[in-house]
Amino acid sequence: MKPYRTLNDFRLREIEQLLTVELQTSREQLCTASTQDEKRQALDAHLGALQRFTEFATNGIVPKDLLPT
Repeated sequence: MKPYRTLNDFRLREIEQLLTVELQTSREQLCTASTQDEKRQALDAHLGALQRFTEFATNGIVPKDLLPT
């Protein structure tokens, strides 16, 4: 991950939207998990999505998989 200083505003908004959807989806999976194993996996996914979103929002760090190639 690296700071997003070189990206334009449109791309930053697009990244924010992608991270928001990722976070919402992981939360939904956590809420609908039924077994302990599903809950653990969903919690891991949710915490990962939350960390990615938080690092982007607070520190300006864009995940590598969302950077232009």
